[in-house]
Order: sequence, then structure tokens, then C-alpha cells
Amino acid sequence: NPNGLKWYLEGVEIPNPNHTPNAGTAGDRVTSGGGGVNMIKPQFLAYTTFYNGGFTANYGNAIGGVVGMQLDEPREDLRLTSTIGIIGLDAQLKGRLNDRWAINANARYSTVGLLTGLLGLDFGGESINYYDINGSLSYKSNKAGRFKLFTVAGVSNNIFEAPRDTALREVNKDRFDIDFNSVMGLIGISHELWVKEGYLRTTIAQSGWNSTRSGYLLDENNDFSRTLLQRDSLRHRRFSYRSLYQRGEISAELRATHLSYELNNFDSLAQFEATGKLSGWLLQPNISRRIEFGRFRRHSIEAGFHTMYFTHNNTWSAEPRINYAYKGRAGVLRFSYGFNSQLQSPEVYLSTDGNSNLINQDLDFTHAHHLNLGWTGKIFSTNSVAVNTYFQYLEDIPILDNANSSFSVVNDLNSFITQPLTNTGEGYNYGIEASWQRYFDNDLSITLNGAYYQSKYKGGDGVWRDTRYNGSYGLNAIMAKNWTGKDYYSKKGNSIKKKYGVYLRGVYAGGLRESPIDEAASQLTGRTIFIDSEAFTLQNRPIFKIDLRLLWQKRVTSPDGSIHTSTLSLDIQNLTNQQNEAFQYYDVLQGQVVTKYQLGLIPLLAWRRTF
Repeated sequence: NPNGLKWYLEGVEIPNPNHTPNAGTAGDRVTSGGGGVNMIKPQFLAYTTFYNGGFTANYGNAIGGVVGMQLDEPREDLRLTSTIGIIGLDAQLKGRLNDRWAINANARYSTVGLLTGLLGLDFGGESINYYDINGSLSYKSNKAGRFKLFTVAGVSNNIFEAPRDTALREVNKDRFDIDFNSVMGLIGISHELWVKEGYLRTTIAQSGWNSTRSGYLLDENNDFSRTLLQRDSLRHRRFSYRSLYQRGEISAELRATHLSYELNNFDSLAQFEATGKLSGWLLQPNISRRIEFGRFRRHSIEAGFHTMYFTHNNTWSAEPRINYAYKGRAGVLRFSYGFNSQLQSPEVYLSTDGNSNLINQDLDFTHAHHLNLGWTGKIFSTNSVAVNTYFQYLEDIPILDNANSSFSVVNDLNSFITQPLTNTGEGYNYGIEASWQRYFDNDLSITLNGAYYQSKYKGGDGVWRDTRYNGSYGLNAIMAKNWTGKDYYSKKGNSIKKKYGVYLRGVYAGGLRESPIDEAASQLTGRTIFIDSEAFTLQNRPIFKIDLRLLWQKRVTSPDGSIHTSTLSLDIQNLTNQQNEAFQYYDVLQGQVVTKYQLGLIPLLAWRRTF
């Protein structure tokens, strides 16, 4: 579930940094974890690490995964990069101003609507716009350490206008005008300082996230006047503090985050309303130690202890973590165990009953025991191989305490919750994944990856079922080939280098699970009603997708040492225009169950200039 993924920047948890967080959801509603385009650009970051289990002790409030991002500090001279792409404009200023100051700033404006207008591609009849900025300013002092002031901000909106000609309406959505707006912003400062034999790093950040969706039903008999029938409004505010002290093999850390949520949802068609506010401090102190021992220090153990305490409802958790690694001649063998916890989503905490009473404020965390065993190594020096197995047991998942209900928060994205939940649900995930990568002498690389997994849960009815996300298998193949042209000099004495590249990626994976739809009940209520006793017994067709990237690059070095680089790239997403199933729903206008598909072929052309 994407709600189990958390984003960290400079050591502090931040709100979801994706534009259009309603994209791809069955109800087109606001979600805290979705989105189509990340507003943080790779050029803004030094590195990004994805942790998918067995986290070290310094990460918490996540049971699915953690994306840890660190800002890049430029070490080269000031460079300006501009990009003109078919989806928008991008400009970046990056480099050192002098020996002490450095800047890294990026601004982007993108209009995906250009694709629909110029190329006639179908984005569901929506006009999608977004723009964002990334910025950091760093200062290095000989005595006071290093300071970084940073900011990330982005705005996105989807505007859907129903056809005024009723003969053109094909699905129920065509009866509505829908406005969606999302804003995310954060500003922070980090400080690094070497203290005697130790290292101290502190980050303070203020962030906010707000998404609103409004659905207006058109009246064909009254000059298409609009009546507001649906609204989702969710606001996040957080103040984050993080201080890490590391000395030798021992590190200690304190994270303190003040969370503030405000929810205002209603749907007249579903006769649902939820309104409320929530605030509290989430405190996460942790400590860990790493030791190496044995001949040639081949054995290493990192053991730690992480704790969480939420002041809003006085819930807390104590979480041991341990990671072991053995470095042998054949590769590295790793084993890890972690006990992790996570807050419930604000939509769960702020759910209400029919009398507008908040009924799930006192829910405990969801907990997970996570075991990993993996090996990475090389064969004949050019073949990299990795095998990883894992098992995760989930407990204290909120479910309905009802012997006839299969509902569990582990599957939930944005359901209408109107009954009290209890932390008695269970679930588990297990699987095995293997990867092979080969680098050839002619600048060719091939990567193959395969995974088999199972994901199960148990609701109030006591029946073990597939989760929504139990696709069961996934296969990936990546090929990258580069050619470098011969160096030559122009008449003006410029040194010119050219590079060409072709990159292919193929994906074949099991589809998401779906619940059967009760057509009679759906027709009667005017919205999709699922058969609860048969939850997630259906599976969408397998996902098949090929992406292609073509690249041409020219690097010009002038006699004075200045460098200019031009890059032309063409990315074609879903090259074969495959119709991959997204979800099913009952369409009132058609009077039948309809399958919604993911996006088809998308060409993205871009020209980048750096000087």
C-alpha cells in the first residue's frame, strides 16, 4: 500500500512530494500517498536511497518503505542548465559562488495539456498543470560548520469539464465538472558540525500539504448550472526537528515532529461526511551501534533501538533492529530483523459516524516484524548477482470488529469509513527476488530481475485473503547501450565529443486484485458497491509495458576551458500502446461495470542545454 511509504529529506520526514496525488485512484479522490510526477528533481539531490525492509534504527513511522534523499552540495563552478521539453520548461542554476557559498536552484513549469492539444493523446479529458521550485543555499565555515538553507514547493491542478453536448457523454464522470488542486511546500535549514571526535547534524523544517477536490453535477435543464455534490479536502502541517550525534561506532538521534491534520470531506451521493482536526507530537528517539570483528573484519553487526510516542492519543512503541553482514570471497551475505510501527493515515483517525462523532481517534500504531536474508556477489568479475528473501508479519491493523466484514486498512486508499475500527487485524508478505546484471566491454549493460511474492491479510470475518496488492510476480529487463563518437576539433579550436544512447525497459507483472461488484446494489444506490464476502478474489490481467529512450549528446570544450553541453532525448512510455487494466467500477450512465485502463503511449521530447 502506498500509504506505507515515507519520504525523508535531509533526515526529516516530509509530506508526499508528488504532483496530482489523486492520479490513478478509482474514485479520483484525494490521497496522501499518490501522484504522477515528483516535484524534487534528481539534479537537486546528492543521492537517493530506497529502504524496503529491515530499516536501521534511525528510520521510523513506516512499515512499507522509506525514500531517503540528501541535498547535493555543488563543488564545480557555476553552471546554468535550461530544458525545453514537450511537457514544459525547466531551468537550473548550480555551482559554487566562491570558496564558502554554493547554490543549487531549479524551477519548472509543465503543462501536460500540451500533449492532448498538439498530439491528441488522451489523458482522460483532463487539463493537468503543475509547476515547482527546488532551492538550496549552503555556507561552509571553518569553525561553525556547514549550513544549508533549502526549500521545495509545488502546485498542481486537474480541471475536468463535462461535455455540454449530452450526446458526447460516455461515462458517468461526463456529468460532472471536477476541480482538483494540490499544494506542497517546505522550508528548512540543516547544520553539520564536527565536535571533538564526534559528528553533529541538526535539521529543522516547516512543511505543509493541502489537496482539495470538488465535484459539481451539471443541470442540463438549467443552462448547465453546477451543484456541489462532492468535496475532499485534506491538509497536513508539520514542524520537524532532527538531531543526530555520531561518535565512532555509536550514533544517537532524536526526531520530534508536530503533526497537524484537517479533514473536510462529504459526498452527497454516498451520504457520507467526515470533518475533523487532529494534532500532536510524534517523538522518535533512537540509538544504534555498529561493530566489525573476525579475521579481516569480515563480520559486521549494526544493532539499534527505535521508539515512537504519539502525544495525541498516548500511543507508543519500542522497536529493536539488527543487521548482520558477512563479507566473503563469494560475496556479501546479509540478514536483518526489524520491528517497525506506523501511524494510521489522517483519513482513518478523522473518520466519523453518522452523527459526525470522531470514532477512531484512539487507534494504536500498526506494527510489523520484518525479516530479510540476502546475498550479493559477482561471477567472473563482470556479472553481478543478488538474491533476497523476506518475510513480514503485520499486526494491529485496523479492521471492523464484525464477523461478516472483510475490510482492512491494509488495502485502503480512500474508503468511506463510518464505523469504529479495532487494532485486531493481521497480514503477512513473503517473497524471493533475484537480479542479474552484466556490463560488456562495448558500453553495453543488461539487467534482469524477477520476483515471486505473496501478500495476505485477515479481516473481521477471520478469513485469510489476497491483499489488493498481491500481484504474485514481477519480471523486469533493462538494456542500455552507448556509443561515443570520435573526438574532433572545430575551425574555432573547440574540442567536440558526441555520445549516442539507446535504452530499453520491459516490465511484465501480475495485476492488482479487485473485488467483484454487486451490479444490482450499485444500480440501486447510484455508486459502486463491492461484494464484501468475495473481497479481492479477482485479478486484473498481467501488466506489460515497454519504455524506450533515445539520446544524442554533444559536449563542446572551448580553448578558454568553458564547457557547453547539448542533449536531445526522446522518451516513449508504453511503446506498444498496451491497454493495461487499472480498476473496475460501476458506471451509472452506462448501467454496467466498466474497466478503466492505465495511460497508453506517451512520447516525451526534450532539449537540454548546459553552459
